[in-house]
Amino acid sequence: MRDYVSSYLLVHTEDGEDIVSKLSPLEVYSADNLYSRRHGRFTGDKSFYPSNNIGDIVHSVGADAKCYIDKHARYFHIAREGSSYLMQHGRLLPNINLLQSLCKAVVVHGRHDATRSNGQFRVNIGCGGQDRRNGGVPCQLHDSGFRKHLEADPQFDSELIRRSIGQCTTMIWRVCQDMQMDANDSPMAPDIVRTQMYSSHLAKYLMMKEEIGFEDVTIVFSHLHPIANNVAYHVDSMNDSVAGYTRTCCLSITFLLLDNEIVNIVQLQVIANFRRVIREYLVPFKKALSPATESAKRYLYRWQRNINRIYAGTTRRVPTPFDRSNFFLDDCLSYETIQIHEGITGEYLLTEIGVSRVMSFSMYIHHLTKLKTRLRCDEVDFLLCPANLVACQQKGNGILHSC
Repeated sequence: MRDYVSSYLLVHTEDGEDIVSKLSPLEVYSADNLYSRRHGRFTGDKSFYPSNNIGDIVHSVGADAKCYIDKHARYFHIAREGSSYLMQHGRLLPNINLLQSLCKAVVVHGRHDATRSNGQFRVNIGCGGQDRRNGGVPCQLHDSGFRKHLEADPQFDSELIRRSIGQCTTMIWRVCQDMQMDANDSPMAPDIVRTQMYSSHLAKYLMMKEEIGFEDVTIVFSHLHPIANNVAYHVDSMNDSVAGYTRTCCLSITFLLLDNEIVNIVQLQVIANFRRVIREYLVPFKKALSPATESAKRYLYRWQRNINRIYAGTTRRVPTPFDRSNFFLDDCLSYETIQIHEGITGEYLLTEIGVSRVMSFSMYIHHLTKLKTRLRCDEVDFLLCPANLVACQQKGNGILHSC
């Protein structure tokens, strides 16, 4: 492939860094927060490099890297042929004949998305849909008539095509979950109720034997050579933004085809992610909590900035609010000696007040007391649940009695 074409995935991050990953024949990648990060794919001849589309700070992943796990920022992970991830889970992929049949089905019954690329055919299968026709409730499953078209077309076996997509999706799920674990990141799709209400229907449609948390799957067929097709910069605005549901996972398989000694290179992608519309339906009070989350983000940012200043020049791996494994005390750090009592002193490393103290349980006491004449007991208990989660301590009975 590299003798004919070079193709790059580009992701712009909010801190000014550009992730540039060169395409290899078989790979699975997991990218975070693509609902807000502009990304696209740019393709050219074998010497092509997208220098006009990237900035001055570049995080580059070459085509020969078998695996890359971003354990610091966790923006981007990728596993390729020869990595332990694909050696373990690659057996789940359909055989070459089924993959070719899948490509043909996408070309025949897929759709163009001219806003992103003129040279792509796409089939979308998922939960939620792009609207809420049933009284504001997201649909449990939609496929834009793909199954119906397959069953009406004698050249395709609808069940085999759907099972092939399910095999690819299962492989993506296992690889990306393993990469999440190795990156010390939170698991994907942790909400069991959400899985049962929505993604289980997608799993049944694709005949997957295990519970897979993905809520949306898009199968994409693209031409890379001799006609190179770019994918314009865009954001995946339909994707979710809540923890555990922010990642976009993709399987990419590149085929080299010979037709009368003319080389054609095509790409098959299976892209899996999670839908914002489902979270907005299941967790309708998120908007009301947004001021609190924004305050928490500001405090976390201040804490991290303070920690970075304290540890500057002493280590390359500093603690973060969610990973304190790199925390250490050392004489080289800017500690202070404080008098605790007359004749008693202590040496302390002073940092910003953490969010766990600012967002303490006591912030709820005033509101519960103010509303005690209007709230029933079960409503008070309902408010105590998020209060306990925020404070990470069990004081519910005491507050309830005081109200």
